[in-house]
Amino acid sequence: MSNHQMNTYQRHKIYIYQLIFVKLLAVVALAVPISSHAAPNPMTVNQIFDIAKTVTGFSYWWGGSKWKPGAADIGKCIPNGSSGCPNCSHTGAYGADCSGFVGKAWQVDKPMALDVAYHPYSTVHFTGQTTWWTHPPKADAQPADAFTYNKDGAGHIFLYEKGNPSGSVYAWECKGCSYGCVYNLRSISPDYIVARRKLIETPPACKKHCEGTSIVGEDCGKVDCAAYGAKCVDDNLGVRCVSVFCPAQGTTTTCLPDPKNAKIATCVNGALKDEANCGAYGAICSTAVPPKPKCVVALCEDNPKAAPKAGDLCFQNKRMTCNTTGDIKDNPCPASSPCQTAAGKTGPGSGTCGPVACGDCNDSNPCTDDSCSNGACVHKANTKACDDSDGCTTGDVCANSDCNGSAKSCDDGSACTADACSKGQCTHLPNSGECDDGNVCTTDSCGGKGCESKPKDGQCEDGDGCTSGGACKNGNCSAAAVKQCDDDNACTTDSCTNGECVYGPSASDCDDGDACTLGDYCAKSLCLAGSSNPCDDGKACTNDTCAVGACIHTPDLAKTVRACEGNAVVESNACSGAMISKTACDVNKQCDAGACKTAAEMALKDASGDTGGSNSADGGGSAQSDSSLGALDGSAAAPTGNVSNGGNSASSCQSGRSLHFGTLWSIVAVCGLILARRRKFAD
Repeated sequence: MSNHQMNTYQRHKIYIYQLIFVKLLAVVALAVPISSHAAPNPMTVNQIFDIAKTVTGFSYWWGGSKWKPGAADIGKCIPNGSSGCPNCSHTGAYGADCSGFVGKAWQVDKPMALDVAYHPYSTVHFTGQTTWWTHPPKADAQPADAFTYNKDGAGHIFLYEKGNPSGSVYAWECKGCSYGCVYNLRSISPDYIVARRKLIETPPACKKHCEGTSIVGEDCGKVDCAAYGAKCVDDNLGVRCVSVFCPAQGTTTTCLPDPKNAKIATCVNGALKDEANCGAYGAICSTAVPPKPKCVVALCEDNPKAAPKAGDLCFQNKRMTCNTTGDIKDNPCPASSPCQTAAGKTGPGSGTCGPVACGDCNDSNPCTDDSCSNGACVHKANTKACDDSDGCTTGDVCANSDCNGSAKSCDDGSACTADACSKGQCTHLPNSGECDDGNVCTTDSCGGKGCESKPKDGQCEDGDGCTSGGACKNGNCSAAAVKQCDDDNACTTDSCTNGECVYGPSASDCDDGDACTLGDYCAKSLCLAGSSNPCDDGKACTNDTCAVGACIHTPDLAKTVRACEGNAVVESNACSGAMISKTACDVNKQCDAGACKTAAEMALKDASGDTGGSNSADGGGSAQSDSSLGALDGSAAAPTGNVSNGGNSASSCQSGRSLHFGTLWSIVAVCGLILARRRKFAD
């Protein structure tokens, strides 16, 4: 058996023993009457309730029955895992369980102080005996009765105040370890029966009236209005509690006490209703705005007793306008004049549109440029020349708003002197240390004339990584060889820099090794192919190609060409010239460049300046105009001319006339189509 199983077994075993013990106790309790005491004192319902109210907040204590009203020590019930009480434990001086509380509230079987432990009865007695109580029907339950049950070794009891005995009721009870002693609304199970204390005394009849701040009811019980922040008032509306913040009669608003002066409420015949928080809207409850308190925007006035003032203010860089009733509205400034708050001012009247003047912004620092921006002084760092008052610095200049100079150089170039600056003067004291002229081909030492150097022989490095094998001669290092950097690439420039070969791109011509390309060139250190060799033999019936550097002209007898003949398209063999077909254009179309075209297509061609031919790429070709455009009278052909890409030749004027005639033809053709359609519709 595991430890967990063993622990569970032990807990169940203990619970069974406890259950047997409780049942035996119940039998004994029912068989043996409680020892006789003098009868308890008569009590009223209110007296029982006054005791019951004092237990609220104290801890649950199994077997406990004492508490001290107002005590800081309310005790603490500590449950034992999930088993609860009676296996729970308790700390502190005060607490009660359910039957200990009811016995003390009823003061049975004798009067006993609340802070003295006295627990003569359990639910076994309240359920099974009638020593100082009776068991009336549940439906007849009255205030100060107890509802109790004890079944299968378990039981509970609570003190009834009001409610439906068959449903939910308000009651006082010491509910359990996790709840403590509470006043709450709870339901009633069918297992409960009613127990009613004997010797319940009915108080003498009273007239409802005020005694100080308390209301004395018809049962002579008292309710202290002061406990609810009210006073007792007896007027034509009756005896009632009236809030100290409200008039006894009428409807108005009132400000309630609050650290932020934010709470407001409505008074109706002395009762507070509809409490609200002005602070939720950035306001306070003000009593200084007639005729009654209201929420006032805190930006306009944050003193609840001061009357709001009218005026403008800035809020989140926007102008707002307050009125004398504490309301606020947007009043935007022009975009060119933002809202500015006057220095030292707040609230209404502090905001204006436009820049705000500054005072004296001179900070006496030559390294800042001083200015005013929207009411605030601005000190912008500059880079002007300045004087840091140190004779051992030169080139003083402003940086980061401070004047600083570079240390004055007192170097006399001799390693045999100690150079320094003091009070603006350079000093050079003799130095017996070693010196170095930086030449590896000399031996150096300090002498009477400063640093003296003598030539020496031996190997050396001249400091150039692009040379090697240096040797000292007459005090100089001479290199023996220069590093070679040829990469055998015609598209790079080869050089040596800092001992490393550098290959830069070259823009020279090159040969890509392909005889079928012309004008090969270098780009990004690569030799790229130029234009393809066209191998054009000028014949329309051959396919011209280049292979292995040689031009090949292969006859192609299937090639055809199209041309215009009159107003018909003629298709011929490109090699032999033999006609293959001839197709006449429709009456509303015109043959142009070997195709039948509508007037709209002809107009589009003329508008774009297309003469119907093709310009050669180098500008040396000719643009052949449509021969049919000139045939407006059926005989004359349109003039032709050469179009040059670069020059102004007489032939370009011919081309212009061709465009003019083409446009004219388009206009005539369109007009003809319109007239033809009108005749058709007329017919």
